[in-house]
Amino acid sequence: MVPMFRISIGSFLLHSILTSTTYPLLSFWSRTAFNGQPLQLKVSTDYTSGDPASATWTDFNGKFHNKLPMSGRFSENINLSAFKQSNVHFAFVYISSSDDGARWTVDDISLINSPRASPPSLTVSPSDIQFTFCSKRIIGQ
Repeated sequence: MVPMFRISIGSFLLHSILTSTTYPLLSFWSRTAFNGQPLQLKVSTDYTSGDPASATWTDFNGKFHNKLPMSGRFSENINLSAFKQSNVHFAFVYISSSDDGARWTVDDISLINSPRASPPSLTVSPSDIQFTFCSKRIIGQ
């Protein structure tokens, strides 16, 4: 079975907000329960309406927390300044199947106009760390 994309919150048109901002910063709370795929944040500049699969979506780091049970996280200051143009939509997307599906809740979504860019941040998980190099040690030398 091919997983279906479901827009869990919908798409929000941010035309006038993004084009007139200095640094548009997105913040929200997210919470997950049950095992399943992580939530995804996507941004599009060519989505108009109808089927979201017909548009081009760019993955964006939503800084989601994926620990169970019922864990939540505040994702703040996600810089959307690369998308300061007309016809900008963002969507929270999750993938589920008939065998697997997490429950995600997104709340307190805010988009502010900041005079400064957000501070740099790094979000990693154990699956992001790749150990592909192993040093060869010769015993006795």
